[in-house]
Amino acid sequence: MNQGGNEYHPSLSQFLSRISIETNCHVNVSNSLRDRQGNEIPVLKVRATNQKSLEVASALIMERLDPHRDKMTFNIDVPYNDHSYIIGKDGTRIKQLSRMTGCHIHLPDCNKTSNKKSNKLSIAGTDFTAIDKARDQIRKSLPLNIGFKAQIKSGKFVIIDTASAEVQAVKRKYRVDVTFTNVIANTRYPEVTINVKGGRAQLEEIESATRELYQFVTEEKLTTNSHVMFAITIDVSHSHHQYVKGKNNCNLKVINQRSGAMIMFPSHESNSNQVIIQSRNLLSTVMGWQELMGYLPLLLSFDVNFDINGHQSRLQRLEKEFGVGIRTREKLSGHVYTVLIKTQERHSTYLQEIRQRILNFKFMNENNLINENKAVLTLATIDHHHHQQQQQQHQQELAANINPLMMSNCGMMNLAATYRNAFPTNVLQPMIDNNMKTNIKSNRSNLNLNCQSMNGSSISGGGGFHDQSSNCSLCQ
Repeated sequence: MNQGGNEYHPSLSQFLSRISIETNCHVNVSNSLRDRQGNEIPVLKVRATNQKSLEVASALIMERLDPHRDKMTFNIDVPYNDHSYIIGKDGTRIKQLSRMTGCHIHLPDCNKTSNKKSNKLSIAGTDFTAIDKARDQIRKSLPLNIGFKAQIKSGKFVIIDTASAEVQAVKRKYRVDVTFTNVIANTRYPEVTINVKGGRAQLEEIESATRELYQFVTEEKLTTNSHVMFAITIDVSHSHHQYVKGKNNCNLKVINQRSGAMIMFPSHESNSNQVIIQSRNLLSTVMGWQELMGYLPLLLSFDVNFDINGHQSRLQRLEKEFGVGIRTREKLSGHVYTVLIKTQERHSTYLQEIRQRILNFKFMNENNLINENKAVLTLATIDHHHHQQQQQQHQQELAANINPLMMSNCGMMNLAATYRNAFPTNVLQPMIDNNMKTNIKSNRSNLNLNCQSMNGSSISGGGGFHDQSSNCSLCQ
């Protein structure tokens, strides 16, 4: 389609043609506006014969051209002092990551000027797989620091220095940074704290460098029996501590069972963000750190253009099914809602399915929801009636089994007292009446007695008491 002297993308041309046919409107594209750089800005003009057609056409066009229609955002927690590793020199690393994934990575501006720092980092895009890939690449670009204390062999104290040839060789070989701190010399067994720092993507190199440095300082190979404590320290925002630990520290217990490492959080009174993972085994310490990183919070946010508050029951079912938290809030623009889904980073792949299910709510009206509730209620009612029928049948079978034992009215009364709590009245009472009637008639036959010959006296048959009246069911 050629309008205004410019050619437009065929898909846009086909879309506008379809809108014109379906809504009986005329849609025209013109370039009457320009930006500050002088570039032409396409303008859509819709003409209709009635207000309803105009509103329908405008809504369809805005839904298709809305730049936020497929936009979604990940919010993760990254220590602010590690943001420089993501940015890189002159922003080269963050630009490269943005080009590779097609995502926009935003860091808080307050970290540049304000004294109050923020660990929040957001990744925005339209492709879920690309956003999750960017999150994974950011995690791998962050540094990892393993620290441990080692006893210095006598005579080696004078050469414990990062500038020594041995330490420099380890740094070049594994591309890591090594520092010696807290050197304790005035003791029988001098100690030094060794810190090995590198990128998280080079985990194997960090482990190998740690083993070589331990052997260099102690002149012993690192084994499982070595009496040394390894520790990894990470920063987690204080507001996320309880979420990471879980209810009654259940997450920490799982991490300890899987890795054997201990996780230590600062006290509630402290404002420290430092979390320490430590173990006497290097591999256990690394595994504990990897497990803990999977429990960090991950927040997905996206917009929907329908009233999401009308689907609260469905949202609650999604929360229960996937173990996530879902919140909604209405935007100031109106008729647009933001959906926030909170989970753990190890469950990031679940978010794509949850988001798609929520987007499908748009095609489910309230009638469908009512029908779903009716179906659930009907199934529950049928199940309840079926249970009652089975219970009544079972009680009747038990009653039939004890029926031959009722040889007299006295026996019937005793059994009635015994099984009064086991059977409802509508099952037990007819059985009592029938047996009492049979026994009394049998007694009358043997004694040649009837109600008329008793002259108003009472009949005692088999231990039972009979009242002569016209309403007596036993005399009929």
